[in-house]
Amino acid sequence: MTGASLPAVTLRRRPFFQLLRLFCGRVIHGASESGDGELQLSTGLVLTILALPGALYSVFLLDKYSTLLLWMRHQHRLDPVTATLPDEYFFIVLSMAISGIVAVWRWDSIFPDRRDYANLVPLPLRSRDIFLANAAAVAAVALVLAVDINFVSAPLFPLVVVGSVGESDFLPRFMAVHALVVAAASIFSFLLMLSIAGIFMLLLPVVLFRRVSTTLRALLVSSLLALLVASFTVPGMLRELPASWVKFLPSVWFLGLSQLLRGNAGSPLASLGLLVLAAFPVVLSVLLVCYAGSYRRHFTASMELQHGFTGRGGAIFRVLDRTILRSPFQRATYRFAMKTLFRSEQHSLLLGAFFGLGVVLSSAFLLLAGGAERTTLQSPPWEMFAIPLTMVYCLALALRISFDVPADRQANWVFRLLVPGNTRECVPLGRRIMLTFLAPVPMVAFAVFGSLWGWRAGLMQVSVGLVWAVLLADLLLLKFRKILFTCSYPQFRHGAIVLLQLYVLGFFLVVIGSAELEAWALVEAGGLVPLVAMLLIAAGASWWLCRSEAADEPTLVFEEPPPRSVESLDLSRGQ
Repeated sequence: MTGASLPAVTLRRRPFFQLLRLFCGRVIHGASESGDGELQLSTGLVLTILALPGALYSVFLLDKYSTLLLWMRHQHRLDPVTATLPDEYFFIVLSMAISGIVAVWRWDSIFPDRRDYANLVPLPLRSRDIFLANAAAVAAVALVLAVDINFVSAPLFPLVVVGSVGESDFLPRFMAVHALVVAAASIFSFLLMLSIAGIFMLLLPVVLFRRVSTTLRALLVSSLLALLVASFTVPGMLRELPASWVKFLPSVWFLGLSQLLRGNAGSPLASLGLLVLAAFPVVLSVLLVCYAGSYRRHFTASMELQHGFTGRGGAIFRVLDRTILRSPFQRATYRFAMKTLFRSEQHSLLLGAFFGLGVVLSSAFLLLAGGAERTTLQSPPWEMFAIPLTMVYCLALALRISFDVPADRQANWVFRLLVPGNTRECVPLGRRIMLTFLAPVPMVAFAVFGSLWGWRAGLMQVSVGLVWAVLLADLLLLKFRKILFTCSYPQFRHGAIVLLQLYVLGFFLVVIGSAELEAWALVEAGGLVPLVAMLLIAAGASWWLCRSEAADEPTLVFEEPPPRSVESLDLSRGQ
């Protein structure tokens, strides 16, 4: 080892840098006390996934800025600053949404927990060093996210745009401003989410903060998703500045900052960019003050925190025992599953995120259905029928994905010991849990549609909604051989991309297709035929798939097998 490298090694061995490494690792790999409750993904894969949305959107913009297509559209001269305004706003919102969601998802890893208390308090470490190391880890993660999210799109988007501009010096100026603004927006969003958490930590008692934490995180994720969905409509409202309400959006401030840096200081939008210069130190100061003020209180109280289910709902469970829960296995595991969904912050946040996505998409359908020329119709437009179906679809996906998320896999020995390996009750149990969450949505829609548009509209909505709830539960639970929340995470497979595409295709079929057919059937009696035919085809496919699966011998799974590198063709079956 050379003499020059000795100081670096000595520096890395100092307690502060060891703490910094510990806290950065907890943010990336999670804070599960069991050690394996989190999805173990490599850092490279996580960073690649975070950079993928911006890269894909940049590629999609080739159609808009292609010189050949511009010439075919008779657009021989394109103003890049004006034309790129909506796209630049989308990249700003995308950076803020991804960074904010990561901060919301991981803020329990950023703040100290019981494991930190047990491991660090006995060591000869000062509280100030622990606090500074944790703060440095927050800053490091925010910087890494800002660079990674825009690592591909920051140079690629300007390169796509520059093809339609003849100026030789346009690319470096445009690229520098764009990279600076999206990175600053990413850091601002990350710090803002942590500042909101810090305010609640400072004002609320520790136990109360833990109780409202999941709800607060779900609301923040829903707000970020709403901001992302609305990114395509906000640029059209910028012409009404400064009277429009969009001037209060931080994402619009960063768009104004980009205009300010490009020399458009006289426009109302550019004047909003000055708010960024004031907002950054305010958010950073709030974060430091709240974090420093509540750090010691939360750190010392972390050993006393007990996360538990309230234990209420005994009467409801007794009613379910007499009606839909037929066996001791279903009764016990149903209680275990419901308590996990409401007790585990990880599972509650997953459900809240998908519920927020459903609310955002439903809001978009509501805006599409709110035109003045459509509100006078006696029957609802198809967008109104799509709202409850959207909630059913998003909740069904959320529950199915959450079933694969382990609560504490080291405790699954109870199920390994007591449950037979050939049980066939996993799918019926999963179906009952999914219908517990899905069935109320069509019921509420029945009351709303019936009061606004009559009993025919309400009856049609509740019938289609309940049918799709049952079919989605059956289809999503195909080949489900697990006890909920007890199996290890499924290994990443190349088929996951195909599965994602099927989910998107299913949204168009279940939500948009069914909603349009419902609206048609309500106006014309002949429209009922294709609606019933579609539901019968889906029910027949579900019955055939479930019957084929029932012929196989079930084997209970507690450990997901790794994906096979080589798939063999079983050609001996045809001989």
